[in-house]
Amino acid sequence: MPQSLLTPILIFLHAGFPTEPVHFKLDKIEIEGAEPPLLRMVERALNLEAGRTYPESSLKRALGRIDRLPPVHDVHFQLEKGFERGGYLLRITLKTRCPRRIAHHRARIT
Repeated sequence: MPQSLLTPILIFLHAGFPTEPVHFKLDKIEIEGAEPPLLRMVERALNLEAGRTYPESSLKRALGRIDRLPPVHDVHFQLEKGFERGGYLLRITLKTRCPRRIAHHRARIT
């Protein structure tokens, strides 16, 4: 094979395919398992808005911020198919350290 053809092939193979971060458009955010005072605290820590698009890294950072809140014992994020094409529903389920005071309030942020 001539040297002139081999060089571009090697450069292509070495560079690989470009990897772009995965982005998610959040149609809706639902928070379950939080009474109103904790719900407001979680909404502030979440720092995400419905209708916007976020990279996977932003969602992971939001999970970490919520998990570090003192009243939160465990947090579970679930991305479900959204209402619009390419959109997602972000469902956040919380377990708090004081389970007897939870009203299992469900909030919808639109």
